[in-house]
Amino acid sequence: MKPWISVTTGLGKIMKAFLPTNPGTLAMQTQGEVLAQSKKCLEAALCAGFLSSTSPSVNLINAAALAKEQGLNVSLTHSSCTKESVHPFCMLTATTETVTLKLMGMVFANTALLVMINGQKFSLPMPFSGNLVLYKGEPSSLPNTVGTLSQGASVTSLMSTSVSDDGSQWFAIMTSQPVSKESISKLYAENAASVSF
Repeated sequence: MKPWISVTTGLGKIMKAFLPTNPGTLAMQTQGEVLAQSKKCLEAALCAGFLSSTSPSVNLINAAALAKEQGLNVSLTHSSCTKESVHPFCMLTATTETVTLKLMGMVFANTALLVMINGQKFSLPMPFSGNLVLYKGEPSSLPNTVGTLSQGASVTSLMSTSVSDDGSQWFAIMTSQPVSKESISKLYAENAASVSF
């Protein structure tokens, strides 16, 4: 169960980094028998991840209660694996007035991984570890982004999703040092976030 707690905590952290305001409801869908009896545990981990940047005292024990106090609701649904989708996963969706974001995480070889963002799969899943910069942009934006990030930290790995119909991709860049929100906002006004795990 521990890697699934890491998945939901990681999804919560990433979601919070992207959202400018409280979404009101975080909708989490789980699939797979391994997650069938884990709703309360996963809800606590999700809330702990989402609140960790604003509530330093949050933990798995008090996370759900703190989330409710702050007006955040968590909606949980679960389904069994199907012939088309045989792997367990956690999918988190949130919507504000300006942003809709959908994240999918899985566990492979006991490692928590981010595998998809807004329906676009990463070429290789990204572990929920270290310092991560996520952004959506044109493929031509990558050299400038890496160059800018390299001024304050070493880029240790880079993954991307497939190109969407509008010609953009999601990029996941691991760095040796945390990257500040201010540094990211200089590059991208929206669809960008920095998270440390």
